[in-house]
Parts: sequence; C-alpha cells; structure tokens
Amino acid sequence: MSPRPSHRLDILAVPADTNAGPIEAIRQLMADLVDEGVINPRGRPGPQAARWMPQGFAGLRLDLPEPITLYANRQGGFRVHCPVMPDQAITAAFATAMADARRTERPDQFRFLCPACGESHTLAETIGKPPFRFARLAVQTIDAEALRPTEAMVTRLEAALGPLAWVGVRT
Repeated sequence: MSPRPSHRLDILAVPADTNAGPIEAIRQLMADLVDEGVINPRGRPGPQAARWMPQGFAGLRLDLPEPITLYANRQGGFRVHCPVMPDQAITAAFATAMADARRTERPDQFRFLCPACGESHTLAETIGKPPFRFARLAVQTIDAEALRPTEAMVTRLEAALGPLAWVGVRT
C-alpha cells in the first residue's frame, strides 16, 4: 500500500542554474532573516514571519546536499516528458537512467537515450510534471501556506541565488 499524500506542502526555491551555488550569499541571507526576526535561530517563524509568507509557514531551512540532488515531489506521481517531443512521456526511461546516475557526482548531466525521439538527453533537460529540478542547494519553506514567499523575499532570494526555479513537495 502506498503512502497517502500529506496535507503538508513544502516549497523549494532552487537556483535555475544547476551550477549556481553561492552558498555564502544564501547563508548570509538566512542569518539576516534571523536578525530581522523573520525566523528564529532554529528556522521557526519569528515575530516578523509575515514578511516571508503572510499566510504562514512552519519553518525555513537551507538544504545543502552532496552531490547535486533531484528535488521533486516525494509522493511520486510525477511524469517525465521528452524535451524534443513534450507530448511524449518517458518516465520509465528517466527512472532507469536516474538509478544509474545516482552513482555519479553530476546526475543532472547523466545522458540517456530517449525512447520518444531517439536522441541523447541529460536528465536535467527533461521536463517534469509537476516540475522538478536538480540543484546544489534549496531554500525550503516547510508547511507553506502559499506557493511562494512575498515578492520582497523572492527579490532577496534572487539577489543571493540568481534566477530561481520553484518545486512543490508533498512529504
């Protein structure tokens, strides 16, 4: 029996560029958020939490996996589509390639033969539905009550990380 989807939704902000990873800049932003009262030192909402997400959230944390990791919905149910023929699902081929790629330091650059178009693609080139991303880090809004932080906070995140991709995760 598969696990039931949770009501909890975590929102992950990840650099759109897989090679990005200005860790010091994002660590400084997290420290600033503590100083400003947005979060406490444990990452829980502080007295100024509404500046991050007025609708509420349970916590904020910086995830720094080694090596690059795939951020995706943990409840399964996603599909993977060919980047050349986006109407063609290639989920099984992606899953097989991902199993092999886990043994490498750059799984995002692992190439596989696409059964839909016959071309070679990296795992990062594929299209995830719902969206997923490979990244070196993520800022995780835990149990988010909105799909993104406030625009002011998105601007600060982008200043630290560059352009962002957003991944919703049900745990």
